[in-house]
Amino acid sequence: MTKGAQRIGLLLAGAMLLALAGAVFWPPPESGEQGSRVDALPLDGEPDALPPAAPVAEASTNNSASPSISSSSSSSSSSSPIAPSPIAPSPISSSATPSSSPSADDRGDRVQELYGGAQEERETIREGALRERRKLNVEERGDYWAVEARLVDEIGVEAYDELLYQDGRSNRSRVHWVASGSHAGQAGIQKGDIILSYGGEPVFAPRSVRETNRLFPPGGQVVVEVDRDGEILEFTLATDLRNRGRSGIVNGMTLLPFSVRP
Repeated sequence: MTKGAQRIGLLLAGAMLLALAGAVFWPPPESGEQGSRVDALPLDGEPDALPPAAPVAEASTNNSASPSISSSSSSSSSSSPIAPSPIAPSPISSSATPSSSPSADDRGDRVQELYGGAQEERETIREGALRERRKLNVEERGDYWAVEARLVDEIGVEAYDELLYQDGRSNRSRVHWVASGSHAGQAGIQKGDIILSYGGEPVFAPRSVRETNRLFPPGGQVVVEVDRDGEILEFTLATDLRNRGRSGIVNGMTLLPFSVRP
């Protein structure tokens, strides 16, 4: 082979090598397969290739911020109805305290109402005897005291005692005289003793002592509690067999009414 042919062969071989090198290292931009491969390389390596994720991060941060606001707003909104709740019991408890005074007033009104009704019933019983210009008979006296006894049961002993005093009526009985041979005299009751209870029943004016005495049949026993100069004494005496009618004598005693502040 001549030298010229060798040079031509070398030139052709060099040109082919250059073409192959250009095809390998400098691909045309129109090649979709190679272009996508080249584009894929910087996406994995460059941080700027993460903008699509950035909106997601922003959205997440925005979403994380909005729950914090909504939670704070919801906590504030929820705290607003909760906040008055501890205040609510205070007016209730405070209103419960003054409510006791109206209840006491209501009870006082009720006591006065019952007392006024009992007064009317007593006056009705007395009117019959007054029309006939006579004293109350045994039956009428029993009815009269039955009104009193019912009133005592309804309002209580202390309230009844106070009402008698406030109304100017006698609320105590003092022994004025004791027959020496009577049951009271034999038991030891003396003049000046104040009768507090008779047979376990509270008594007030002499009428209440007489009417209470009728509750115990003759021939039995009864316990009488008296106040003797500030000392409380009890005496057991037999119930009387007579003078249980219109007489003012109760078991051999005569009594005087008087009033004392309860």
